[in-house]
Amino acid sequence: MSEEIQFSKQELLQHMQAGWERLQAFVAEYSDEQLTGPTDAAGWTAKDHLMHLSVWAGSMVAVLNSQPRRDYMEISREDWVTLAETYDVVNGILQQRYKDLPLAEVHKAVEEKHNELVARVEAMTEEELQLPYNHYQPNSKSTTPIFEYISGNSFGHYDEHIPWMRTLIQQ
Repeated sequence: MSEEIQFSKQELLQHMQAGWERLQAFVAEYSDEQLTGPTDAAGWTAKDHLMHLSVWAGSMVAVLNSQPRRDYMEISREDWVTLAETYDVVNGILQQRYKDLPLAEVHKAVEEKHNELVARVEAMTEEELQLPYNHYQPNSKSTTPIFEYISGNSFGHYDEHIPWMRTLIQQ
């Protein structure tokens, strides 16, 4: 999150909508079997990536509501500490937790969490979007504006995972 990004609230919402549309267009390209069948070396399917996106988007709603992110994600303190070094531990826990969830439930979860995050951003002021992450998560040292976290856990995250899912499905 070191890039200098600056969005108005309206631009942020437009980027969130465009990212959502890209994700939905990607998912529509593939059958249920393609989204749930092929796995990567770590055992992830495209469906697992989608659920991952849902959980992280939902965690941003928790952040914006000043709920501890770790609590929302139900991650132990010792596992959460690894985020300073790698997301792999937490993401692995989440993948194992949700891997057996039916695809229809994953689709529903992704949409619900996206919509919740959009609604939460819509309710915020321009000034609130500029506040630092640690305003919402007082135990954090991050002074990065919250809108950058929102970007990274919505459209930026979708755009990061789409190529991974495409490669996974088309291998």
